[in-house]
Amino acid sequence: MMMVLLAMALAMGLGLARAEASAFTLEGIVTEMREDGAFLLNTADFGDVLVKVSRLDGTAAAYVPSMDMDGERIFLNLLIQGVGPEEAAVDDYIRRAKARDSDLWIVEIEDQEGRHFLTERVED
Repeated sequence: MMMVLLAMALAMGLGLARAEASAFTLEGIVTEMREDGAFLLNTADFGDVLVKVSRLDGTAAAYVPSMDMDGERIFLNLLIQGVGPEEAAVDDYIRRAKARDSDLWIVEIEDQEGRHFLTERVED
């Protein structure tokens, strides 16, 4: 299992060019990173992915990929399932998820505004 911390805010804050920002990608799990901080995740070749967004104030959100009724890829905010907004509750969920799935990738974003930077539609 791989823990991944993407310093999106750092990349944006430093004004890194797209090529430099791509250095934050890891082994192909992030297939594209835009200058505005948005990124695409490649889950086809890897295990499941969970995106955690820490607001750095004790709250967080967790997002998992899913499919909508039309077969389009979306992300679900796990708050609708009662996960969060307390960061400790999100971390507990992640610990349980990792215990169930040894191939789970965790992408953690620290952003005081709570932005997830996902380009896919997010269902809250």
